[in-house]
Amino acid sequence: MNTEKYATPDMFDPVNDEFIELSDPQKEYIRIYHAYFVLNWEVPEICEHFQRSRPTVFNAIKWVVDNKLKFAPEYLLEGAIFAIRERMKKNKELLDAELEEEKPDKKYIIALNGEIRTDEDRVFKLQQIITPVTDKDDKISASDVLKLIAAK
Repeated sequence: MNTEKYATPDMFDPVNDEFIELSDPQKEYIRIYHAYFVLNWEVPEICEHFQRSRPTVFNAIKWVVDNKLKFAPEYLLEGAIFAIRERMKKNKELLDAELEEEKPDKKYIIALNGEIRTDEDRVFKLQQIITPVTDKDDKISASDVLKLIAAK
């Protein structure tokens, strides 16, 4: 029987009209959800990777499905980044194994490289959504530096 506590669904504070910070177990639930739905991992594989029991994995998936509209979308983006990085790791392992073959399949190598590059691009774009590039107003330009030097 599962003794781990189920995460609370009260992540949106309607009084302050803002999302509440998720705990580490809740963030792990989101990674488990992405491993199941995005990476299409089987439950035993998820249990092994996250060192969790089957009931915990099922509770995590159910919790995210029931509550994904109640927490900030950044957490889902972080889960998606996790899933893409795991897929990249697996593809790099496959690529390394293929390159070690006596007669590697060039089409397979090209396809894996293409998938890895596409995934790297997706991770970069998702990271920019979470942490966008700072505005130009925050930076000092070279002409501003020259004006300051000239004023002295």
